[in-house]
Amino acid sequence: MEVRIVTFPETRIASITHLGSPQDEHATAMKLVAWKLQHRLLDQDRHRSYGLHYSDPNTTPPGQYRVDFCLS
Repeated sequence: MEVRIVTFPETRIASITHLGSPQDEHATAMKLVAWKLQHRLLDQDRHRSYGLHYSDPNTTPPGQYRVDFCLS
């Protein structure tokens, strides 16, 4: 895995937290996608998607695994 650290201007986001098994991440991400579509936030240049991963899914117990899915 390549990790890149980037600096960019302060950005307001909407987010949803996934806490649990990595196999269930997709269902959580789809909730944010549904919200994005409902609010017509379709311009990908203005409304970028981010994933904030706090731990390694290969070494973290499922109950402690966390990722935030975000939309600017």
